[in-house]
Amino acid sequence: MWFDETRLDDDRALADADATLRELAESGARVRRALGDAAEDLAVAREVAGDPDRPRAVVVLGAGSDLVAARLDERCGAPVVARTETELPSWAGGLDLLVLLAPEGAPDAAAARAAAGAVRRGCRVVAVCGPGSAVAEAAAGRWSAVLTTRAGEPLVLALLALTHLAATGLAADPDPDAVAAALDEVATACSPYRDATVNPAKTAAAGLGDCVPAVLGADDALGARAASGVAAAMRRLTGMPVLAGDAADLLPLVESAPSRSIFDDPYDDAPGRVRPAVLVLGGPDTGPELRASAESRGVRVVDLPGPDDAGPLPSYAATVLLGTYAGAYLRLGLVDDPR
Repeated sequence: MWFDETRLDDDRALADADATLRELAESGARVRRALGDAAEDLAVAREVAGDPDRPRAVVVLGAGSDLVAARLDERCGAPVVARTETELPSWAGGLDLLVLLAPEGAPDAAAARAAAGAVRRGCRVVAVCGPGSAVAEAAAGRWSAVLTTRAGEPLVLALLALTHLAATGLAADPDPDAVAAALDEVATACSPYRDATVNPAKTAAAGLGDCVPAVLGADDALGARAASGVAAAMRRLTGMPVLAGDAADLLPLVESAPSRSIFDDPYDDAPGRVRPAVLVLGGPDTGPELRASAESRGVRVVDLPGPDDAGPLPSYAATVLLGTYAGAYLRLGLVDDPR
């Protein structure tokens, strides 16, 4: 395959990608809708919780668990264990808190067992799950907060959990309104109706064209989580083997690329050989050593700047959406090689 940059502003090509781009554009609306639909559950959960003691430990299970854990670590005052699988640790008991994220439509037998086991052992439980699901039924209990939503995105599930945990003093306010506003700003900036000269996602896609992206995030927990999220979205959208990691992880990849000079023929690569390109999410000061190595070998470095001073979670959400838009436009520009 090769990358045809003209497709990024071609009306017929953009029409073919309309469903994907429309889904991305509605990200902010989905956050607002989920928070609105769960408002009653949040109010009831806050009333039931009262003024709880701090737990001995917090166990966060399910999709988006690392995002919740990253925000809990700041003020929770207790050890936080995050796992994407939904198996309750054998040591969890009455002094601990379980935060369970189980999107509607996902297989929920294991999540329901974890919820039932936590209730049986006397754990405090915060379950974010589909209404009427097996998880909602299993999680019901005296010390449980059950927040129901039809949203399936890990970000939305994490925001609901963090909103409740902030109300009980265990987490900082996730400011879901600011998250939704940041997502709306990205959707406006990356609209298919904005041409590639002013659209940051189209510009990034053009820079990554004909290369296999490797995603570098900022040097913190949310930065690493954003890089992983963007890489996963790009893999899903393009089918490419997109990697994510910190500068130390990606440096061997860059150093393995053969050096290039201005005298090289850009169309004379060995058949099937695709060079890497580094997509940087953390700003121009991120990964100086990696940048220097990439420059010495002619490996492209594409910066994708996120919002300034938007707050940790809004910045994270906007960065992931921006990278996902770049992946959608990268897929749009890929066409079959006529040779």
